[in-house]
Amino acid sequence: MGRIDNRHLRDIRKKTPGFHEDLFESSEKAFARLYNEDAKCRIAAIVYCSRHWNLRTSEFIEICKKMAENDSDEAVRVSALYALGTVARASRDPAMSVFLANTVKRDNSSRIVRQAAYSALKEVQEGLTTDVRGERRVAILRSVLQLGRGLSEEELKDGLSAVGAIPETSWTNANRIDWDLVNRFVSS
Repeated sequence: MGRIDNRHLRDIRKKTPGFHEDLFESSEKAFARLYNEDAKCRIAAIVYCSRHWNLRTSEFIEICKKMAENDSDEAVRVSALYALGTVARASRDPAMSVFLANTVKRDNSSRIVRQAAYSALKEVQEGLTTDVRGERRVAILRSVLQLGRGLSEEELKDGLSAVGAIPETSWTNANRIDWDLVNRFVSS
């Protein structure tokens, strides 16, 4: 993915004047926002650190792991997991794969968090294929729906499928987990 395109940045700046300004100034300022009390701010910081500033430092990775495990906000945990997939895309990193697989198997995690961990694991192992991209979009949309914001899943699916934004197979595959892949990395 790399840097977020300038048109997208301008749109975000217009919609949230002042709120995100320091995220654009430097990676250090964006990184500092990871510790903000506001969950929306932490999510924005995760996205900009991983996608706009392309941070790949061990410190950023460790913070994302801690957020994925312990943040009080489920949407922050999901964002941190997606960032870990982005950071380690197609690397087949064994330690990252073990962390993500263990998160998928963790019984006390919600389905949304487990699905995000699985999507990140697939991204680490396979890269961001067209199928993974579509499944990730569906998982993100479902997360938003489950967190109580928006249309029903059927309304969303119908609307996005009608315009060709998300293929039908992505809706069904987003719920599937390749347990053989997960179990290869689960630590005892």
